[in-house]
Amino acid sequence: VVPHNVSLGKIASRIGSMLGNVDLQAKLMALDIVAQEKAIFPDMYAIGRQSGMPQVVGGQWKDGREGEINMVLDVESIGMLRNTPDQRTGQIIDRLERNFRVSTGLVPQTGGETYGALRTGAGINALAGMAVDHRIQELHEISEAYMPHLNHAILATYKGYWPDQKYVLFSGWPDDPGRVSFTPEEHIETYDNTVSYAIAGADVVQQTQILGSLLGTGTISRRTFRQKHPWINDPEAEGALVDEEQFEEALKQSIIQQLATGQMPLPVAAMIRRILSKGEDIFTAVEEADKMMRERQATPAPAAPEGMVAPPESMPGMAGGPGALQQPSPAMAPPEQQQIEVPGDVQRMRQLMQVMGG
Repeated sequence: VVPHNVSLGKIASRIGSMLGNVDLQAKLMALDIVAQEKAIFPDMYAIGRQSGMPQVVGGQWKDGREGEINMVLDVESIGMLRNTPDQRTGQIIDRLERNFRVSTGLVPQTGGETYGALRTGAGINALAGMAVDHRIQELHEISEAYMPHLNHAILATYKGYWPDQKYVLFSGWPDDPGRVSFTPEEHIETYDNTVSYAIAGADVVQQTQILGSLLGTGTISRRTFRQKHPWINDPEAEGALVDEEQFEEALKQSIIQQLATGQMPLPVAAMIRRILSKGEDIFTAVEEADKMMRERQATPAPAAPEGMVAPPESMPGMAGGPGALQQPSPAMAPPEQQQIEVPGDVQRMRQLMQVMGG
């Protein structure tokens, strides 16, 4: 299956019409090379004497590049027929090349050249785009027309000639570094296929710029951006990864803020860091640290040693510094429940105040 000329206005027709130009250039170039060679190694002639016919000793003229001398008999003089090639041949070839470039729309930038008046990269890029992009778009549209037929023929060949043979192929796509294993009879269920370009006539860089501009103006969604970009194979999976990274970054910023303001104790941060060093993600580390701290808080406080109100671990400044979690201290008895000896004068004063107050 091969592509044909879609119409007289398509690029394939324009290139096809230039085949005669290329043939003429090749013919003139070959003749010019022959003429240049004749000019470098001109023909020679010998003028003989009236007494005899000129003869070459040995019967063959020796090439001067070999360093040998030619011996001749009955020769009056030897001359050379010098012929300078016509300079107009090269000019005609240059004109044919320019005609080819103009007719096919090739710009000097395609061959690594540029115009002398252009100084900025933006101007050179714009000129090359105006001359090349719409032709690339035509080639993309032609490929969209014939590639499904070519794929149909390839799939039918696999299934028709080698139905039971197992194949292992590498796709080579930027987003698919793996390999594909298939058996034609088992895996090829239909020959229907389609070929399309996200933005015909644009390369990967231009597609990224165009899609980015549409996304920035709110014309398309992020999901459409991922579906149209050629380097994103699975838009749904890629979107889920982006969301996960955003949540992970937000959680990290929240932890850093709590550490800076003192809302999170330092032992908790150290515990999260220790869990992360084991290969766990940030979400699992936070859950594990929270679980461990809850278990630690639920542990009952040890009994107070003899002669002390509370155990040392629960006293401020005695265990882990000011950031450590402290066990609650035992409640003190209200003043009226404490056994305190009050002097008699104080008791009588209290009774007097009660009577006056009543």
